[in-house]
Amino acid sequence: MRVLLDTHIALWAAEGAPQLSSAAIDLIEDPANTLLVEHAEAVAALPFHDDHADPFDRIMIAQALHEGIALLSADPKVWRYHPTLMIRA
Repeated sequence: MRVLLDTHIALWAAEGAPQLSSAAIDLIEDPANTLLVEHAEAVAALPFHDDHADPFDRIMIAQALHEGIALLSADPKVWRYHPTLMIRA
């Protein structure tokens, strides 16, 4: 199963935090599962533009770039991140 980890869950898992339930630990430790946190990591790799720091836009841009999917947006600030994946609405 592919499991997308919320940021705090990923941090808790990395730290071995006691807040994680046994069910969560089982999911995380099961080698049959693929744990996903890539989009959060991809945001850090995006160039930072002083006029565009919206965290929700940045996560959508990172997701589109990472997954190789198009992002349809009317926001011209989004279009500069990738010439073909960012589509002008």
